[in-house]
This record gives sequence, C-alpha cells and structure tokens, in this order.
Amino acid sequence: MCSEQVRILLLGPMPPPLGGTTVLFRQLVDDLEARDDVHVILVNTTGPQHFLGKTRTWVRVLWTVFRNLAKVDVVTLHATARAVILLAPVVHVVCRCFGKPWVLRKFAGSFDLTYQQLPWPARALVRRTSLSADLCLFETHHLVSFFERHSVHQVAWYPNNRPTESDQLSGGQRARCQRFVFVGHVKPSKGIREIISAAEQLGSEVTVDIYGPVSGGVRQDELTRLENVAYRGVLMPSEVIPTLRQYDALLLPTYHDGEGYPGVILEAYVAGLPVIATEWRAIPEIVDKTSGILVSPHNAAELADAMKRMTDDPALFEALRAGTKQKRQDFSSSKWTCAFAQLCRDLVELGSSRVLEGSGTQQCD
Repeated sequence: MCSEQVRILLLGPMPPPLGGTTVLFRQLVDDLEARDDVHVILVNTTGPQHFLGKTRTWVRVLWTVFRNLAKVDVVTLHATARAVILLAPVVHVVCRCFGKPWVLRKFAGSFDLTYQQLPWPARALVRRTSLSADLCLFETHHLVSFFERHSVHQVAWYPNNRPTESDQLSGGQRARCQRFVFVGHVKPSKGIREIISAAEQLGSEVTVDIYGPVSGGVRQDELTRLENVAYRGVLMPSEVIPTLRQYDALLLPTYHDGEGYPGVILEAYVAGLPVIATEWRAIPEIVDKTSGILVSPHNAAELADAMKRMTDDPALFEALRAGTKQKRQDFSSSKWTCAFAQLCRDLVELGSSRVLEGSGTQQCD
C-alpha cells in the first residue's frame, strides 16, 4: 500500500433497506475504511422513495458534497439508473466547477436498455454530464462495450463482487448432485415455472428448494404441488451463503430484462456451488463450462436435461464444483476494493487520460 492516503468522497446508497445495491455499497465502504491508504468521507444517498423525500435527500447530498469538496481528492458516485439520470448531472457540474475529478459507478446490468428508452434530450444530457465523468465503471463487459461509444473519457469494468474469506464448501462435499436450490425473486421472469416443470420431469431423483419473495402472479400452490419442490420462505442477506452451503447446485434460468451479474451466482461460487443458468444478457460472462451449464431461456426441457447431466455424471459435477474456486477469486471483494482504491489514486496522480494504464486489478491479484 502507498503511505500517502487518497481521500475519497463516496456517494451511494447505504442500508436500510437491505437490497442488492445497498449491501454491495456498504461492503465497499467497510472494505475501504479498513485500509490505511484511503481516507473515506461517506455521503448516504438513501432516502424516502417518494418524489419529495428523494428531492430532499439529494439536496442534502449536494450540500454535503459542497461542504467536503476541499477535503477530498476525488468524488465517486455509486448510482442506480435514477441517480445516473437525475443526480449525476449535478455532481458533474459541481466537480467541474471546483476542479475535482470524479468517478461514476453504475450498479446493475441493464442501463443500456434504460438509456435507449430515454428521449433524445435526456440521452444528450446523460452523455454530456453523467457519461462525461473522468471514469465510468460498469458491472458487465457488455455495458462497457456499449457505453465506450458514448462516454467522453474512460469506461472500465467493475463487476459485482462478494467477500470470500471462507473456503468452506457446500453440503459436506457430497459425491452426487441431487439437491438444487433457487434464491431470488420468485416470479416468472426468473424462470420459476421452468424450474417447476423441470423438477416434474425429473421426479424423485432430485429435490428443489425455492427461497425468496413471491410476486409477478406466481401462486403459492404452484410452489407446493410437487413432492420434490418446496418453498422455504425469504432469506436475509446474511443467511444466503450459509443456506446455499446446504445444497449441491444453484438454479437460475432467468430471462429478467434487468439482469446484470446476479449476486446469487457469485454467492453460489463462494459456497462452492456450480450453477445452471440461462444464456441471457451478461450471464455468460460469469457462468461458463468451468463452473456451470447454460441453457436457453424459456426452455424447461433444456433445464431438466442440464439438471440430469449434473445428477448423473459425478465427474462433471466435481469438475464444475472445483471450477467455482477460480470464480470466487475472480469476483472477490478484497480484489475489487483494492482495484477501486488504485483507480482512484491513479485518477488523482495521473489524470483521466492515463488512469487505466498499468493500474487496477493487475496490481491487486
């Protein structure tokens, strides 16, 4: 680590409520605060979701930014789609007026769809402000490729990630894959009905347990009509990995439009579970033949076949389970926190034109 601290203003959503973005941002904050080469000033952008409450929150955020600009070297905004469109333009203007470099980190993996649906004046505003940050960080390679065409400065990959302190693996290392699990929003676009259909085709040779809030027209009786499928309720974020360790493989046959790098896939890797998922948006970037099986969206027959392959072939199951170890390392939060701190330092020391030259994850492996 460098002896001189880089002073970072972190703007982002802290829990409560507990959710994918708030848990991920708190993880980064906690990891950065544990480092001796970084000084963090935190600004929480979480607030009431109604218009008046959100407006008051963002006024407070901007006032806090004004008060602390002289104390920091770089400003970083960790943003949902709404914040990219409404808050980031103001952050951009403030940072440019005061000569501070700033970084935009966009959560999730569907901002290309959101951007394309904006009216052209809004797209122009986003390009000239939000996407004119000194560095834009996106969760998937797909988004990096898409927004490289629209950003003034540099665009880089900064994926979803998870702590990987424990190497404890799943299920007492059973030799055969029989216990499958789904964790997420229990709704049609996540492939719930395909899971139930696949389980029905395989019968008693497998079991499937489902966790998560039920929505989207899925009925409770759909989740309980088969003897080998059980609905187990909703998990707290801290319960996900310990629960996954009780199973053999994760099912996520999603075709949800907002899918980026689903956190539950990374959590499955931490727990040592291979994954059966869909060839959908950026999922093939994190699930490949070393760690799982990909099937077509909306295809219960392919899903059942993949489950049967994993069940009937212990050698394949063991190879995929072994492959999760490299995936855990690839998406380790300690690795990516180090990369984030280095990117901020390089932005301050080298300027935006050179921030990605010889920096980032290469120094953090």
